[in-house]
Amino acid sequence: MNPDQWLKLIGVAVSLISACVWPAIIIFIIIYFRTPIRKFLDNMSEMSVKVGDVEATDRICHLLWRRYRYSEKRSISKR
Repeated sequence: MNPDQWLKLIGVAVSLISACVWPAIIIFIIIYFRTPIRKFLDNMSEMSVKVGDVEATDRICHLLWRRYRYSEKRSISKR
């Protein structure tokens, strides 16, 4: 391999690593802070945000979170 091919190979390796690093960091942060995130979502009350004519509430997210937690507890009890 000539030096030009080595430089291209190194460039591809660097771009592959940079594409994989940020998702790994996000996953690490979620795993590391899972207990505080879980407590926050469990204690969260209904909240509403209005931007222009669009209003979003977290009630749907809260209900989905409770449903996930319920299914998680059921799967643990079945083991």
